[in-house]
Amino acid sequence: MLSIPSGLPAPLRMALLLIATGAAAVLLLAVGPQEARAVVAADCVAGEYFDGAACVPIPLGSEGTGGASDGTGSTGTALCPTGEYRSDASTTSCVPIPLGSEGTGGGVGGTGSTGVALCPVGEYRSDASTTACVVIPLGSGGTGGASDGTGSTGVAQCVAGTFRGDAATTPCRAAAVGSYVTTAGATAQTAIPLGSEGTGGASDGTGSTGITQCDAGSYRGDAATTLCIDAAAGHVVAAAGATAQTPCAKGTFQSETKQTSCDPAPRGSHVPTEGATTSALCPAGTYTASTGQTACTPAAVGYYVPRPGSSEQLRCLTATETGLSRCPAPAATPAPSREETPERETGDEPLSPQGDACPPGSWSATGTSRAGSSCTPASPGTFVAEAGATAEEPCPPGTYSDAFGATECTPAPVGTFVAATGAMDPTPCPGATEPGATECPETVAAPVIDEVLEPTGTTSVWWWVGGLALVLAAGGAGFVLLQRRTGALAAAVDAGSGMTASTMTAIPGLDTAASAPTPAASSSAPDVLEWDEALDGRPDDENGPPPAPQR
Repeated sequence: MLSIPSGLPAPLRMALLLIATGAAAVLLLAVGPQEARAVVAADCVAGEYFDGAACVPIPLGSEGTGGASDGTGSTGTALCPTGEYRSDASTTSCVPIPLGSEGTGGGVGGTGSTGVALCPVGEYRSDASTTACVVIPLGSGGTGGASDGTGSTGVAQCVAGTFRGDAATTPCRAAAVGSYVTTAGATAQTAIPLGSEGTGGASDGTGSTGITQCDAGSYRGDAATTLCIDAAAGHVVAAAGATAQTPCAKGTFQSETKQTSCDPAPRGSHVPTEGATTSALCPAGTYTASTGQTACTPAAVGYYVPRPGSSEQLRCLTATETGLSRCPAPAATPAPSREETPERETGDEPLSPQGDACPPGSWSATGTSRAGSSCTPASPGTFVAEAGATAEEPCPPGTYSDAFGATECTPAPVGTFVAATGAMDPTPCPGATEPGATECPETVAAPVIDEVLEPTGTTSVWWWVGGLALVLAAGGAGFVLLQRRTGALAAAVDAGSGMTASTMTAIPGLDTAASAPTPAASSSAPDVLEWDEALDGRPDDENGPPPAPQR
């Protein structure tokens, strides 16, 4: 309402009122009367349709009909067909349900889906003309899905080595360790029989597609394993298809794996336990004469065994107890008293109560050889350097003695060494470049020779003579070494050589004149280690005490 100040003069106020009233009238005439506008289908946007009176939202699970291609102007609705859905209110049309998923919120027949969900574990959907997921057949697995087994878009038959027999799972599973699957489409796995192993599987033992019997030397006895395993050292598997390995029996051993038989303990050794991987040498004083022994045999009375690993015992007339490794010195014989001295007949030589001094290479408790007895030769590994010795001495380190009756020890040759006393053999050592080595130095590389000395046309003829002499000397040395190792003892007791007591070579400590063997027409060479035959005049196979000394 127009307000006019009261302080103005009346004529002025009237004029202003008339002006304001006229202006309002002019404005009304310019605008004129207004009419209400009607709504039509063209006014409906995407997601709406015209119901005849107004634009209203298209229901989810349905799509607009009768409208333009851009989704506007829809004049009606229809349920989404099978395989399609509509869950977005801002759109007008239904869209396909993705494979591996199924429609939700729809009606019978799969129409009117308002949403989608991944196919659950054990189901799949690969047909676009369907709405729901279907069960994966047993013996097949779902494909194209997520790692958790949902959303499978297809199926494939399980291949050999895999199976699927549980509807609550989606993929095929590899045969477990200890099982196998031979055919495709399997719904179960089969246990591998003991004594056989799985084949065609992965390195971890799963997915085996077949089986084969374990070879001899291997076995399988654990159902939780897939492969056969080799027999361990000390054990064997004699036949194929075994479920266990067998330990080597006492007296046998096996140092390698995957073997079918055990090895008997060699002569001179024994195996006292089962499952052994090696045999043990018999210690000195004991021996084994045959293979496959569980224990060593102590040297009998009248014998001794000087070194470990022996396969025989040696005769020793002074051995009065078992298990000896050295031939003991004979007990000293007391000198007969004047009353006990036998009367000498005319023509007899007087008996010397003291005897003669034992020569080098032999010894006795008194240092002499009394009448009717003889001195004891030094055992291998010892020596007697001087006459009249009362004991044998062990060879010092760096030397050895490998025969009876040694008067000195032999230095270890180049290429060998001797670390301990009383050695009977040297030990090979490539680094020993000087004789008599007591330890084995490290092997050093051979020096490189820049020039080779060759004879020329001007070389003196003495160069050739010297070379020939060197060859002959080496051969002679070998012959002498052979003679030394054979020993003078063999020559003394060689009955087939035709020697007599008067022609036999004297052996230190042996009284050959007292009881010389009778020569025979032919005889094999005697054992050089069996010196008792020359000592008591009887063959090696005769046991018992020696005959009484001749007087």
